[in-house]
Amino acid sequence: MLRKRKIALIGYQPAFVEKLSKEFTLKVLDLNKDNFGKRYGVSVLDGNKFYKDVIKWAEIVLATGTVFVNGIIDKIVEIKPIEEIIFYGVTISGIAKLLNLKRICFYSK
Repeated sequence: MLRKRKIALIGYQPAFVEKLSKEFTLKVLDLNKDNFGKRYGVSVLDGNKFYKDVIKWAEIVLATGTVFVNGIIDKIVEIKPIEEIIFYGVTISGIAKLLNLKRICFYSK
């Protein structure tokens, strides 16, 4: 049996959690305390408290572009090189283009 890859999802996105949790081992970080707890069988953790452990644990980091707006990107890149992070969401679109970052957007075309 193949081992499931470990993904850190930074920024709680319900549809991502629902789908990714079926194929991967997933940990979610968020800053909104209303999102903390179990969602789709996955723990949503306080991003200020648990970011180091979760990012070190992850093989793949998917991060919302909001990490640039709220300044969390600085903490993340101390642990994981920015070239290894895959960004998602509308907020990252311009930044990703300017900095040549990995980005996924399901509605970009």
